[in-house]
Amino acid sequence: MGDRDAANKLTRWHWSTHDGGQLAAKFKEALWESLQGFLEDAADSSDAPDDLLEQIRDFDAAAGHLDECAANCHVAVKALRNIWSVSAGEEETHDPPDVANRLVRSVGKPVILARTTIEELRGCVLNLAQVDGANAIIQHGGDYWGTPADRLVVLPTGEEEAVLAVKPVEEDKAKPSPRVAEFLERLEAGLQPPILIYSGNNPGVVRLDVCGERGGEVVSLKSLPPELKRRLAEARRHTSELVLAASPPRLENDFYFRLGKGELSNALQFLTMMNRTGVLETGFTEGEKGSSGCVFVAGTRVSHAEHGNFDGVRALAEMLTLDEIEMTFRDGVTAPVQTIHSSTDQLLIEAAIQADEMMSQRRKND
Repeated sequence: MGDRDAANKLTRWHWSTHDGGQLAAKFKEALWESLQGFLEDAADSSDAPDDLLEQIRDFDAAAGHLDECAANCHVAVKALRNIWSVSAGEEETHDPPDVANRLVRSVGKPVILARTTIEELRGCVLNLAQVDGANAIIQHGGDYWGTPADRLVVLPTGEEEAVLAVKPVEEDKAKPSPRVAEFLERLEAGLQPPILIYSGNNPGVVRLDVCGERGGEVVSLKSLPPELKRRLAEARRHTSELVLAASPPRLENDFYFRLGKGELSNALQFLTMMNRTGVLETGFTEGEKGSSGCVFVAGTRVSHAEHGNFDGVRALAEMLTLDEIEMTFRDGVTAPVQTIHSSTDQLLIEAAIQADEMMSQRRKND
């Protein structure tokens, strides 16, 4: 809690015993209750619970946020003591905290220096580029600087500030729409075409789509009642995890794929089943190099493909030989030229045959 001291013109932050006790008790009790439930499940069955991965992600995200908050408190204590030469009290006889270790997962986030002798950096928002031992590398414009990590205060990211700006949703307004229940009921009943489920970069949000139908539903997992959560967990067992995420904040438009060798066919079948029109563009996984490529989809057909110096079926075959690629689908983009005229099924068979022949020839040449 903060207020303005009229005499000193300072914004003072209060952390009372009541505040700390309430937060600590609520957090510890909720975490232990959840963990205990999972431990009991483990004693009754060797099968992993349906929502295990979701819970693990939540615990890990909480640890990261709490680490940053704790590190900021430690930095504030040290900075204020050093500036005004205030000695530690008797209650503070514990070893100095490892601030750098807490900030390892904060790389890439905005930071500010609590104190510095470099005028150019004083009061500037910087980027935490690296944490190395007790030191950190910060970026300001195109320049990099070294600094002790225990001088860094982690600032809220744009996403975190956006959350602060949004008023909490009332419980009754957070309930999923009837269409969400309909989606899951149809999948549970085994109706075709299948429903596909996408997770955004926020693990607490998913989007549900039915192949061949326009307009999906973005759903907060926390808003789902237990019965719909059970249906969603069951639905995930029967759907492809091909679509990993959609780049925020455009969860409703673009798709992001991470594909192994030959899995491009699955992505194209998905897009044509969804009757999408747009371009699927390749991007290589970290550390991998290769020629850029793209595949244009027009409704239920693939109309054009490019990869390196090739186009048409050959370009698609080349992409099918790649070990791992990342691809983003941009909705509504049309091809500048049509180089593919066959049906999707025929195209994929022909491209797969060419890809097999190319890989066989490459093995002989090695």
